[in-house]
Formats: sequence, structure tokens, C-alpha cells
Amino acid sequence: MNVKGDMQKLRRMRQEIKRLPAVQEAIARSAAAEITAKARASFASGSTAYDRQRPANKDGSPRTLHRTGKLAATLLFKAEGRRMRCVLAVAYARFRVKDGILPRGGAPLPEAWSGILRRVTDYEISVRMRRVG
Repeated sequence: MNVKGDMQKLRRMRQEIKRLPAVQEAIARSAAAEITAKARASFASGSTAYDRQRPANKDGSPRTLHRTGKLAATLLFKAEGRRMRCVLAVAYARFRVKDGILPRGGAPLPEAWSGILRRVTDYEISVRMRRVG
């Protein structure tokens, strides 16, 4: 596909659209459900958010984290305006972060999650650009 026109202008328009609060809110809403699904799938497979093997128990046995099922059932990402936050409705959930169910604070996002955010961002921006053009 050949695109004619000022490519710098298109890039600037894309960056401006990306900064709009309505676009950021749409990205957060769309990505929250997909990241929840990815996090739950990682949890169910026994891997960390980074798709690595979860740390073993002290005796060397695999750590399943499925005693009652409450932790897995409450693993949820919600969009709150332009941000997403993880909701873990069990009191002991904060102690399970060391098991890799979520990225640690300050650590980069897992590549799969970043990919979801990139794809959703591209989609939301393309929807807005089609409306303008």
C-alpha cells in the first residue's frame, strides 16, 4: 500500500490522538479484559506473569496456589479512567506476588502484556484516525 502525504504530520497526529484522555480510557477498558485473561491463563498453567516456571516450594514440589481457588477467581484487572489496576479480593494475595502472579513494582511489564497494550493502542488510534479522515 502506497501512502501519499506528509508522514511526519501523520506521526504527529497519531501521537496527539494517543494523548487524548478518551483514547487512553478506551485503551484501558479494552486491555483490562485481555490482560485479565492472560494473567488467569498464566496462573492456571503454573507459570509466572513472565511465562516462566513458578518458584518451587521449600521441599522442591511445584507451587500450585490452587488450595481454594479464590485467588485465581478474583484475579481481575479493572480500568479506572486512564489507568488499570489489579483487583485481588483475598487478604493473602499480596504475599503471592513473590510467586510471580503479577509483575513486581518497578519491573517492566511482561512482553505478552506489552504486546496486548500495543495492539489495543494501535487499534484505538486507527479507529480515531478513520473518523478524522
